[in-house]
This record gives sequence, structure tokens and C-alpha cells, in this order.
Amino acid sequence: MPDIKFPKFYEPFADNFFEQYQLENEVTCPSEKVHGLKNKKLRTCKFCGKSFPQTTFKKDAHIIPEALGNRYMVSDFECDNCNEIFGHYENELVKYLGISRTITKTKTKSKIPNYNRPHIKASIEKFFNTDSIIIESKTEDFKVFDYNPETNERIIRSIKAPYVPIKVFKALMKMGLCLVNNGDLKNYNLALKFLKTNIYDTNIKMPLYLSTFILPSMYEKPFGILFKRNSIDFETPTHVFVLFYKSYQFQICLPFNNQDENLMHVNCPILPPVFDGLGNENFKYLNHYFKNLNDGEVVKGEEEFINFKIDQGSLKNVVAFDPKTKIFSDAKLEEREIKKIIIIDKNLKLSLDDLSKLK
Repeated sequence: MPDIKFPKFYEPFADNFFEQYQLENEVTCPSEKVHGLKNKKLRTCKFCGKSFPQTTFKKDAHIIPEALGNRYMVSDFECDNCNEIFGHYENELVKYLGISRTITKTKTKSKIPNYNRPHIKASIEKFFNTDSIIIESKTEDFKVFDYNPETNERIIRSIKAPYVPIKVFKALMKMGLCLVNNGDLKNYNLALKFLKTNIYDTNIKMPLYLSTFILPSMYEKPFGILFKRNSIDFETPTHVFVLFYKSYQFQICLPFNNQDENLMHVNCPILPPVFDGLGNENFKYLNHYFKNLNDGEVVKGEEEFINFKIDQGSLKNVVAFDPKTKIFSDAKLEEREIKKIIIIDKNLKLSLDDLSKLK
């Protein structure tokens, strides 16, 4: 990847992070199949240590889940048995991400996934020959669309499908361990046991923090970066993994490294929000939050919020249009009356005939 750039406001945080960590490895998602993978009969699984014919390598093992838009970046060091285990974790990550895969138009193997819950539906539909995001409320009992007049933010509310936090962490942890070199992997014996089994899931005491930045722009394809501690003199975890997915920047510390056993507490600096350096230098106070994912119990009823703003000036020119009568009239936008939102390309121009086709 190119040089890592940060908004000026976050430069002191970047200095602190890179005083303690350096880039160790990275993975990006290509636009075509990777070449040069080992013959399947010569492979050894990085996670269980088994080789062919003790185990098989028939399936494609994606370093970053295909559900996040990675179609071609696969490995030659993950066997079918481990792949099946990790697939369950990836399903929990998908549930944790909720409506965002549809909102961000994440393209999987075949299509952009729809999101369908009892109270809300989000889908991608052809709208005047362009892929548009359709979000609609399905019930009167849950307020999907809301408005905060103090910040001028429109809010889309949803309730995530039930998920298991510790399995979400394991999905991210597996990606990070994919990037750890084999020399360092010997220090992660306990981590591999934790990853492949559930024997520690209900009694783990240490926090498993997920740091999340919400970026103002989106990366087209996901990518991951592994950072390694510069010196054992720093009382920080050996490795930090950062995943960039659309407008999300996720960071975790890889746990259970033998060299980290004497750490009194998890004190890990946060990589500031990374940008391309093109017009984003003045951003500050981006949405950033922590979540402890060390719970092995199912989380139910967790709400999520998608916030966006509409220019107040443009709202002064808003009029109402009745598709049946094809009549325009002056009207005030009533937030509580919104039942459906259609997000279209900002460059798309609609004619009166186009509007008459609205339902």
C-alpha cells in the first residue's frame, strides 16, 4: 500500500503508535485469481499443523472473508477442517456488521447482499437503470427513520441479528494470524487453541477490545495490516492487526502471545484513521468507539445506527410530488412520515416521467 497518511489532528497519535510499532505484513485483495500457490498435496495447515493426507485442502480459504468483498485473495496454508471452523466465525462477523454490507454495496461472489429483518428491509434494486439502495420500514412498532435537529442528522435505526461477540473477535483474530510469520507463530500456541476451540469462550477474563473508526470515505476493497512491537521494552502486545473494510477501520491486539504473558494490562496505542491524503487532512473527532468482545454468550436486540446529513439549504427547495396525480405542491418534510428511502447516484437526473413511475 502507499505511504500511510493521517489527518493533521491525529499526527501526535500516529507518532505515539509508530514509536511502538512497525509495519510487519499486509494483505490486499486482487481483482483476479492469485497464482503461485503450493500444490494441495504439499500444503501444511498454519492453524492445526496437519499436512496432506492427514487433512485436505480442497476448498478455497480466504484470508479476508469473501463476505467482505474479497473474492480472490486465498491462502495455501488453511485446511478444510479449520476453514469450516472459521466459517462459523465469519458468519458471526456478518451478523455484527448488520445492515452495513448492503448500505456500502459490498459485493460478494454473486451479488450485493440484501438485509431483511422483521422491522427493516434494505436491498439493492435497479432504479432508473442504476443500482440504488432501497431502505424501507416494515412495521409501525419500530421507528426505523429518525431525525436529530441539533446535529441535522438523519438516522436509520436497525436491530442486528443475534451474534456471539467472542466469535466476531475470532474472525478478526484469524485474519491477523494469517499475516504472522511462521517464526513468530510458535509463540501463539495458546492463541491457536483459543481460536480452534470453545473451551475458553465462557470463562475468559482478559478484555478483547475492538477499536473502530468510522471513516468519511470508503475503500473499494478490504485490506489488512499487521504491526509488530518495536521492542519488548514497550509494555504492549506483540502484534496489532488492523482491518480496513469500506468506511470501517477495525483494530485488535492479537492475544495469548507467550512473550506477552508478563504484561500487567493491555495498553495498546490506537492507529489513527488512515486516509489517502486527498482532501481529508483537516478531519478531526471522527466517530471512534471501543467494544469488549470477550463474551461467549449470544447478544440479542443490539441496535445499530446509520447517521447521515442533508444540506439544510437544499431542503428549502423541497416540494411534494404525488405520482398518481403528477402534481407538485409545497410541503414540509415530516421525518416521522418517512417509510422508505431511496439512495441514488448523486449525478442521476430524473425527469417528471421518471418521477411518475415511483410507487
